[in-house]
Amino acid sequence: MSRYFAEFIDLTNPKRDNENFIVTIKLFNNTLPKTTNNISKLFYNPNVKEPTYRKSKVTRVIAPEYLVQFGDIVRRHVNDNNSKIIDNEECESELPKFNEKIIGRHGIVIAADKLDDNNEITTQLCILFVPWGEYDELNGYIPIGECKEWKKLSEWMGKIKVDSINYEIPQDKGVWIRRCGRLRSK
Repeated sequence: MSRYFAEFIDLTNPKRDNENFIVTIKLFNNTLPKTTNNISKLFYNPNVKEPTYRKSKVTRVIAPEYLVQFGDIVRRHVNDNNSKIIDNEECESELPKFNEKIIGRHGIVIAADKLDDNNEITTQLCILFVPWGEYDELNGYIPIGECKEWKKLSEWMGKIKVDSINYEIPQDKGVWIRRCGRLRSK
């Protein structure tokens, strides 16, 4: 499994200003090689003009009881090909048997291709704090990896100040992915 990292920073609380939390994500390369290869490029791509999660704003925090959702992919240039990240054919053939192995596990990283406000395809990525397979509203999301630090992340995200009207949206300046990348093999 390839391993990547994402560093979250909380700008919602002056007392936590510049406080960060780093997670590692192991992608399920053996099960979904095409999809995870595409996802890995959102964490690390030497071409700085490619889309990335780096410097993206977290869009949903329901912690410690549910999930954290990464923000929309940051587009680095206008001529993006607007291609889908998730290989639907691969997922349809591989996921049914694979889902049986991970059902009920915590810390699963899930992804779904969705249309954003500009009618462009963007990939939403979430880290679950609940067991995989227990919530119907996550149908359509694909398990693409796992996060070992999910429990500590859920506690850290539980301290995020969220909007009083829409309780999922981080307040003020929000929560961001400061940086992300690939971890080197040992």
